[in-house]
This record gives sequence, C-alpha cells and structure tokens, in this order.
Amino acid sequence: AMLAVIGTSFRALSWGAFDRQHAQSVGLNLPLLDFAVTTLITLVMVLSFELVGAVLVVAMMVIPTLFARTFASTVLGVLV
Repeated sequence: AMLAVIGTSFRALSWGAFDRQHAQSVGLNLPLLDFAVTTLITLVMVLSFELVGAVLVVAMMVIPTLFARTFASTVLGVLV
C-alpha cells in the first residue's frame, strides 16, 4: 500500500517535502498532504511494532534514511 501511494503521488510528495512554495503555487493542499504522510508513517510504525519490536522499528526507520541522505544527491536517489 505504501509503495502504491508513493508511486502514484511521487511528484506531490517531493514538492511538499522539498519545495513547499512551489507546491502551494500549483495548488496542492499542503495540510492534507502532511496529514496523509503522517498517517501512513504512523500506520507503518504501529504495524511494525506489533511484528518485530521497538528496537528493530527504530533501526528500520533511521539507518536507511541516514545512508540515503549521506550518499544521494537527488530526491529520487534518497527514495530509491
């Protein structure tokens, strides 16, 4: 489900995350976008806590992000 949401709204998500002025100028509803992203992250984390435990969930959320931000130079590079 998460991959489907990211795949269908990649452009809106990247504008909302990295260029909020442009996103607002093209008519994106930023509060709704923020709410949707927060809701999806919350759902994934709650389900993950139930399945694998707190320590692994924190590691799964933090470590890939750190590596991606360190080695990627574009938004697409961070997401891939």
